[in-house]
Amino acid sequence: MAGRRGVRGRLLRIVRVTKVSSHATRDGATDDDRIAAARAKGLAPDVWVPPHVFLEDAVGTSGGKLVSMQAFVLRGHVRSADGTGASDPKARGTILQNVQVVKSAASAIRTAVVSELGPNMLAREAVAELTKARQQKKMDAVMEQAGIKPEDDTNTRLRKLLGMEPPEQAATTE
Repeated sequence: MAGRRGVRGRLLRIVRVTKVSSHATRDGATDDDRIAAARAKGLAPDVWVPPHVFLEDAVGTSGGKLVSMQAFVLRGHVRSADGTGASDPKARGTILQNVQVVKSAASAIRTAVVSELGPNMLAREAVAELTKARQQKKMDAVMEQAGIKPEDDTNTRLRKLLGMEPPEQAATTE
């Protein structure tokens, strides 16, 4: 789908993720595994929608009688790439209603993206700033833990990071 005007006038495009690594497509893979594999391919969308199709037990009526059957379910775990929200829209019906279930799920996913997640999405510039701030915070924590001071030179920083003693101290202790 080429796109439509969506969240705050931004163009929303659907990008199909294919040919990801085999560990991301195995049965036990999580959504995070699949997203990491797609990011490794260079994809960075605003919203991730990993679809899940399965059968589940359901109770309904047929001819006025209560019946138990397998329901065809399509669920999309919609989550924003910047962590501002998530939603689990789904649609279900009988196996014979699979086309209608897919259409209903697509409509529910679109509503979740545009109405629920869209108003809270950050601009790409804001996401980049947040990412940079998180990385700097991690770096500061590592430097503090290693005892690195701003005035330390590169060799001193490496020795502290690797937990090595300075050469003059090692020579005096022997």
